[in-house]
Amino acid sequence: MSMTFFDKLKNPDNNIIYSTGNIRQKFDDFIDGILVSDNLRAMLLDEESNEYNLYTQDERNEFIFKLFQLLVIGGEYCQYENDLDNYLDLTKSLYKDFVR
Repeated sequence: MSMTFFDKLKNPDNNIIYSTGNIRQKFDDFIDGILVSDNLRAMLLDEESNEYNLYTQDERNEFIFKLFQLLVIGGEYCQYENDLDNYLDLTKSLYKDFVR
């Protein structure tokens, strides 16, 4: 399975990660009761962030995007990751299981 769908996130010029693969942190904000403390979560939740338009509405409606969003946002007690690849690896694994 190809994960090229998420190549936009891996490009450091898009302001989601550093060249090391670590997710860019930002000042804490709350959106709908969810802590948004990095640019990845801002891209997923904050329509006013510069990163939000990285994916079109059609791309955001894709199953793999929804699965990724669920893993990244988690819930109230979610323990966040600092490395984007951890989210991508788990998304790939779960997606393969679901499609099978």
